[in-house]
Amino acid sequence: MFVFRFDFLFDDSSFFTSVIWYDYMIRSIFSFLFAVFWGQGPITTAFTFINCEYGEEHHCWLFSDFFEKARQHFRQSFLLYLIDLIVVVMLFISFALYVKMQMMALSYVVVIILFIYTIIHIYIYQIMLTGKQGLWNIFKDSLFLAFGKPLQSILFFVVMVIFHAIIPLIIILQFANVFSILIIMLLEILLFPALANFITSFFINHTIQQYIKK
Repeated sequence: MFVFRFDFLFDDSSFFTSVIWYDYMIRSIFSFLFAVFWGQGPITTAFTFINCEYGEEHHCWLFSDFFEKARQHFRQSFLLYLIDLIVVVMLFISFALYVKMQMMALSYVVVIILFIYTIIHIYIYQIMLTGKQGLWNIFKDSLFLAFGKPLQSILFFVVMVIFHAIIPLIIILQFANVFSILIIMLLEILLFPALANFITSFFINHTIQQYIKK
């Protein structure tokens, strides 16, 4: 069975295995990574809108505009969330099976597909906010922009990885105790998602606007 383990990060390898919430913590980590890399449907749509408005120094009401955009794009963004859930779960299962069967070439193909599917989400929600296209065309245009600006796409993917994977891993390796988990949780709840989304939204918004004008 393909299992992710983090015991090697700690001097006392019984830290995780000795607590009953080990399984819940692992599920929470992957649920959170799903939310930041692929989105949460209406919530991510509204969150992206707020960051775009702040990035352009436009006035907006934090709560009323947030809920208005979530309501306005609910149907399309919720359908996107369901598609993401199915696709990502199937890709992870495929990867686990291919690794178990030692079919490494196919496992690399799955990783590439997952990477491409991830970077198109840098553009999907901002294109959706224009309100001018159906979901299929949003996917196509996001794929077009991802390949049309590969360096930009990879750069902002790296930004997301730094905030949500590298920095948390460094904190864990540095402190290697339960307080490092608490620090990461606070950063991920209060700072990292907003900061990473703001950085990407600020620069990607100009790309989207240029694309729409053309």
